[in-house]
Amino acid sequence: MHKLLLGAVLLVSTVGAMAHDYKVGDLHIENLHTRVTRPGQQNAGAWITITNKGNQPESLIAVSSPIADHGEIHTMTMTDGVMKMREIEHLDIPAGQTLTMKPGKGEHLMLMKLKEPLKEKQMVPATLTFKNAGKVEVTMHVMKADADTAESAHKH
Repeated sequence: MHKLLLGAVLLVSTVGAMAHDYKVGDLHIENLHTRVTRPGQQNAGAWITITNKGNQPESLIAVSSPIADHGEIHTMTMTDGVMKMREIEHLDIPAGQTLTMKPGKGEHLMLMKLKEPLKEKQMVPATLTFKNAGKVEVTMHVMKADADTAESAHKH
């Protein structure tokens, strides 16, 4: 009985840990999160951290989710005091480096034409597609609107 209970505890602990971290090819993916949306809000930003532990560069080329019509990869730049956001074709992750996406800074993912509002603590399924490593199914945590650090994703 004790062995069975211990096995169940270990299984639950492992599943919980795996929900935060993913691996595909030489890539390690973590800190996946998006934010609560208001009723009627059409789009949501999403942020992740990708570490390329390999010797070759990699590129994130697509994102999709069943909760949205489609996904996009975006970058933000400041020009003459005005923040500008635009879609880009891919995000490069150089060999041996880490790309950390954070709200309000540079690169991020967009979930476009949401099918329903995102609620706090909801888990959002998504698919990330990489040029060389292929596809990986992930889950993003929905955070409070004021959660602005990737590290917050590990608290859920």
